[in-house]
Amino acid sequence: MEKPRLIASDMDGTLLTESGELSTRTSRVLERATKNGVPVVLVTARPPRSLPGWLTDVSGLNGYVICGNGAMVYEIASGLVCEILGILNPASMSNIVAALEQNLPGVGLAIDPISATDSTALVLELLTEQHYTHPWPLEITPKIVTRAEIATSSATKLLVRHHTMSSTEMWNIAQPSLCELANVTFSSDSGMLEISALGVDKAAGLAKMANKLRVLPEQVIAFGDMPNDLPMLNWAGHGVAVANAHPDVLLAAKEITASNNEDGVAQVLERWF
Repeated sequence: MEKPRLIASDMDGTLLTESGELSTRTSRVLERATKNGVPVVLVTARPPRSLPGWLTDVSGLNGYVICGNGAMVYEIASGLVCEILGILNPASMSNIVAALEQNLPGVGLAIDPISATDSTALVLELLTEQHYTHPWPLEITPKIVTRAEIATSSATKLLVRHHTMSSTEMWNIAQPSLCELANVTFSSDSGMLEISALGVDKAAGLAKMANKLRVLPEQVIAFGDMPNDLPMLNWAGHGVAVANAHPDVLLAAKEITASNNEDGVAQVLERWF
């Protein structure tokens, strides 16, 4: 492609190394791009609460982060959620939980809630069932709630955890019963599904951001590694998978670069910056 007018990248497994760090080489090319007038938009499954501490150590990023697989837009400068793009309301949540109980018994549930009074407030909580365990260390201590409380809550994302299945196996079972109720995806194969409101995904969030910046899809380059990145990679003019990506992502990408531990994103962007 010609020099992109917008750079979009997943964080974990793509932009960041296996240890969760941004390498010096990658940081420098992102800084050069922004100084060259090309915005860098991070597009992540992470909730906003996990961003402020990480972003303070990164130079050159001063725009927006699309969070929760497309559910929210976080403004780096203000440290606030500036827009909500999709909410699982109590009616939807109740139907989703009922479908999960029928098709995936034994799972543990958790939600990224939204504020009852201000949907754009930065919520620092994670609400979980007693037997829910997160696949990786959390930056906060979850608040334990009942399944009934989860099923009657509003949230940006519902997390579904199974201790003996992979995420791929869970998705194959749950997707047919949930496809008309919500968007179901996963960002790791560690036995966790991520469920958002119908129509909410990384592509939808990125499309709104590109429209705001007056950038066409064919002028966007996007990087990713997992199935939750597929909508974004397919929407962008040039979708790039890192070498460590999920097999489905490798098949769908227009280009495959080096792995996240080998500065795969930087290797591509250095063609222009």
